[in-house]
Amino acid sequence: MSAAVRNKVWFYFDVVSPWSYVGFRVIQRYQKLWNLDVTYKPVNLGYIMKFSGNKPPISVVNKGAWMWHDRDRATKFFDIALNQPANFPINTMHLQTFLDVLSTTSPSTLEAAVEACFAAIWVHDSPCATREDLESIFAKANYLGLGKEKVAEVLDKSMQKDARSKLQEEAKKLVEEEGMFGMPSMVVERGSDGETGMWFGSDRFEQLAAWLRVPYKGPLADGRVPKL
Repeated sequence: MSAAVRNKVWFYFDVVSPWSYVGFRVIQRYQKLWNLDVTYKPVNLGYIMKFSGNKPPISVVNKGAWMWHDRDRATKFFDIALNQPANFPINTMHLQTFLDVLSTTSPSTLEAAVEACFAAIWVHDSPCATREDLESIFAKANYLGLGKEKVAEVLDKSMQKDARSKLQEEAKKLVEEEGMFGMPSMVVERGSDGETGMWFGSDRFEQLAAWLRVPYKGPLADGRVPKL
């Protein structure tokens, strides 16, 4: 593929979603191979579900039980840590508003912050209910290279009602205008002709490769076949 041809991806996610974490990792693995220009878009899954009329898997007993078995398989298939949180579902509103504010104030640090937030939930099972919880998460991540004062400034903004209202308004717009109903969702613009499409979930990357007309090399992006 010519270096001039860039495929753009807007990756919509909530760190409460294990499949968002899987999608995040796979996008990272394929970013160079597929020449992807990725923009990470933190949203609130609860609002998306509310406005679309969707229901969480755990609201159906058998589906909820199956989800955790599927997660166990996903850890091997995608080679990613997905430890079951002690208390699930988790309210990740503060993490999502933090990431949203950071996306406009310090976008160069957003990917590292997203990774730290996913790890907090799915690797370390860290609490994220209070400002103090978030301060602890970002302290462990060396304050994202921004410094303690800058992180505190972003936290100040993210704890405001306006930050939550913004996510609510954006979720309503994504449901009504883009047809979203869950996370992760990817809006992709094909560099070769500018055509745009949307994909949902962490198991559509083979389809996405076919649409982008690029090689698909498995979940690890290197041709290896995972063993379950």
